[in-house]
Amino acid sequence: TSTLGLYDLKRQIDAFGGVDYFRQNLAGGYLKNARVMLANGDIVKSTIDGNVNDPNVDMIGWINVRNDGIVESIAELLSVSNPKNGQVVYVKSYNAGLGKGGGTFVYNSTKATINDGVVNFNGWVRASFMFVTSFMVGCKADGATDDTAAFQKGVDYTAQNNFAFYVDEGTHLFNTATFKRWGSDHNYQTYCPIIELKYSNISVVGKSEKSILKYGDGITYTGWDKIGYVGAQLFSANPSLQLDNFELIGCTIDGNGYNNKIRGVNGGGTSAGSQAVYITKGDNTRIVGNKFKDLSGYQALFIAYDTENTLVESNEFVDTGWLDGTNWTPNYTDQSTIFLG
Repeated sequence: TSTLGLYDLKRQIDAFGGVDYFRQNLAGGYLKNARVMLANGDIVKSTIDGNVNDPNVDMIGWINVRNDGIVESIAELLSVSNPKNGQVVYVKSYNAGLGKGGGTFVYNSTKATINDGVVNFNGWVRASFMFVTSFMVGCKADGATDDTAAFQKGVDYTAQNNFAFYVDEGTHLFNTATFKRWGSDHNYQTYCPIIELKYSNISVVGKSEKSILKYGDGITYTGWDKIGYVGAQLFSANPSLQLDNFELIGCTIDGNGYNNKIRGVNGGGTSAGSQAVYITKGDNTRIVGNKFKDLSGYQALFIAYDTENTLVESNEFVDTGWLDGTNWTPNYTDQSTIFLG
């Protein structure tokens, strides 16, 4: 078959399902969609015209047609055996069957030990993305699945890599909170984050009012502070951390009656915490265009003590706040704050 023309060779390969092994010296290279068999028996297909790359060594320009280069989920992507540098696979969905958060991935063996759960998956690198969304980090936003760990992953990754974190439409349910204490035994502060703010430059942006962040029924844990019991806070930072440039924009925060549910837990009511945002040290916080609902009994926002240049603007508060109608706590001393509703 070495004397066959390029078109005839391609036709032969197509007709016999790739039974012809790769030929190093094929004049002009392989046409786009030509199929060949590798030394290990896998069948690959060229994605470009004039392809002279040897897919036994380098998969750039080739895809494995055992599955036509398509898998159902990230879990299935990670099960692909013996991937080669440059191999391209399209993932239909982060979680199988949902059609959300997938994309094109290219294998890079130099990153085989990296798995951040967002862009790098043991050598499979997400290609051609301009932003990070909650579906891209594994959130289901179905109102039933606990999205806490996936959402935390997205907040951490975007803060460390200079992206905004876009919240897809749907109900992101949070059923996990962690009570923490900072400081000495006799001089300490407490906080109880659902999503812990660990880095500066966090930007959480809802795609619409249908981007819902909801307290789950499973969040019932409270811990003891010096002045009472502390409830869970949706976004909360260690009181010792200088947390600058936090943004929460365009989301709906549904407290699901949380504060009322934990009244009387452990023998007393909550006397601190339970806010949607809890920041005690940091500059340039922006809370803009959100809807806070069903957080009855305590203020929605606590941005206080050692903070400056806080902007709270164009938010809607429904069944939220102290009995006197206050929706947030400003700093007592040095904060310069603009509060526009």
